[in-house]
Amino acid sequence: MATHIKIKTLENSFTHFDTHSNNYTLCGLETGGDGGLDISESVIVKRKVNCPDCIRIVEFCHNIKKSEFT
Repeated sequence: MATHIKIKTLENSFTHFDTHSNNYTLCGLETGGDGGLDISESVIVKRKVNCPDCIRIVEFCHNIKKSEFT
């Protein structure tokens, strides 16, 4: 199961997929603080992901056939 991380900024609060790769979410936010977003909180949670960009990436990947990359 993927790790979910809640990131709270001054403008909104979304739950993202955590990639465990260089402290970035699936949609590209830096979990330690992304330039200009003023991240005030970044915690691991068990909530469903509601980040529109993370969801868009997952849905796109579901449309890729295995024969396209192996």
